[in-house]
Formats: sequence, structure tokens, C-alpha cells
Amino acid sequence: MMIRSAIRHEGPSVPIGSLGRLLLLCIPIILMACTSEPELRVDAPLINHEGEVIGHVNLEQRGDGLVVSVEASNLPPGERGMHIHDQGLCEPPEFRSAGSHVNPESHDHGLDGPDGGHAGDLRNLEVDEDGTASQTQSTSRMTLRPGEPHSILDGNGSTLVIHINPDDYTPESSTGTRIACAAISG
Repeated sequence: MMIRSAIRHEGPSVPIGSLGRLLLLCIPIILMACTSEPELRVDAPLINHEGEVIGHVNLEQRGDGLVVSVEASNLPPGERGMHIHDQGLCEPPEFRSAGSHVNPESHDHGLDGPDGGHAGDLRNLEVDEDGTASQTQSTSRMTLRPGEPHSILDGNGSTLVIHINPDDYTPESSTGTRIACAAISG
């Protein structure tokens, strides 16, 4: 004797056999296997050379990409160089405590250079005439995953630094004075 199952809903019943029941049981397992790793997220206040909070930085790990979002105010209008530095300290007024750009492979600076730049090189931040900026960009050259190569959540932490001058993305670029900093730790 064969027993048949049916899904009941408003309308006619739809019979399903053994294969159908097996598929219904497997759907939750398949969905769990298809979901990506939990998102890693770090939020940090952005401070100016006087130590005042002027915005915030959000970093999210999405698959193999790191999404960097910056919301800021009270910055000089125009393009500003922006990089991830290799120390997790933001000591005003000069932010020298932030160290150098994240550069685990010892590449030359500059996204448009032959090496593709430092891992910590980012695109310039566009600051509006009213001194505000809201920008999101992504990079696959850094990660929030602790213990992985190019992780910015190592023992030292890291910082996002905004510079007074724009970056021309070449090895010779000089972005000048550090005007804002956000300490990144996990």
C-alpha cells in the first residue's frame, strides 16, 4: 500500500511523493550551507586634530571584500587622501601614532602604480563644500578576519587616516598632514 502526502492550501491539494518529502526536509540544510559567514563589523569614531569627534567610520567584511564607509563633518572641502594605517592609535594633533600605511607585501605606494599600491591605499574622500563627506568604497586587499594575512584586526589594531591633500595614486604621491583619524579594533 502506497501512502501519499499532500500539501494543503486554499485550493486543490498537491500530491508529493518520497522524493518531494526528502527535498522538503533538505531545504533548511541547503539554505544553511549556502549562507555566507557571519558579517564582521567594526565602528569607530573619527576625530580631528583637537580630539573632537567629527564623524564615524564603519568597516564590514562581506565575503572576500572589506567595505569601508565614512561619514564626516567639519573637514576642508575637496578631495582628501585616505588610507588604512598599521597602528591602532589616534593621538592628536598629528596622529603620528597611527604608523604607516598597511603594507604587508612591501609594495610601492599608489593604487595606479605597477604593484597596485599598499594594501591600505584607498580612493580619495570627496568632501562637499559644507565640509561634510559620506562615502563608501570596498577593497579586497584587507580583511577584518583576525589571524588571516592582511587582517587589520591584528595585535596592533589599525587606523583610518584622512590627509589634507588628495592622493594621485602614484608611488610619488604625498598626501601631507593627517587631519582626521579613527582607531580600528575588534
